[in-house]
Amino acid sequence: MPLTRFTPIIDSYCTQPYIAIIANGEVPTSPLILEYLKGATYLICCDGAISYLEQNNITPTCIIGDCDSISSTQLAKFADIIIRRDNQNYNDLTKSIMFCTQEYPQINSILIVGAFGLREDHAIGNFSVITEQSSAVLKLIALSDYGMFISHHSKTSITYPALIGQQISFFANNAVLNCKALKWQLQDYHINNLHQATLNQATNTYISVDSDSPILIYFAFCIK
Repeated sequence: MPLTRFTPIIDSYCTQPYIAIIANGEVPTSPLILEYLKGATYLICCDGAISYLEQNNITPTCIIGDCDSISSTQLAKFADIIIRRDNQNYNDLTKSIMFCTQEYPQINSILIVGAFGLREDHAIGNFSVITEQSSAVLKLIALSDYGMFISHHSKTSITYPALIGQQISFFANNAVLNCKALKWQLQDYHINNLHQATLNQATNTYISVDSDSPILIYFAFCIK
């Protein structure tokens, strides 16, 4: 299904100003996602992803990481914008998000691309990072060719745009969730395992969500 059908939904989250982070996972093939990277106010590159940006003639605001996934030629070429972070307690995505919150506190929307795909251990680690680093004042959106994650923290009801039949999943470690306009309604639904609220469907052009704890909402670019 053409990704352009979902452009209004993506646009509702990627509103200016926003920061984009490109991680070193599966790179997007959709030209549309590339345009969202180019449209960011600041573009932060986890070091291993610089080859993808080079191939698309994009120079990031800065490159962050321990530089273990970047060539000596690239180290020399981008020396002026490399911010080396050698702390092995954090992966490069965590380092990039922490950098953004410190250097650009006025911008609370961060679009993440390339967080998933390729190595499964990296993908699971990045999923955990997105869950951990999002907060009530920091909106994280993780976008791929297949769908997007949205961080949700409000304990009041928030309405999210959707397409009728769009596949939607909810992830939390421990949360009580209410959500309307779904094929399988969630009323005071207690999630205590990641798989318990997955693979639902929107029955309207919006869903209203409230949760007593932070959750991640996944909107698949797929209609059933």
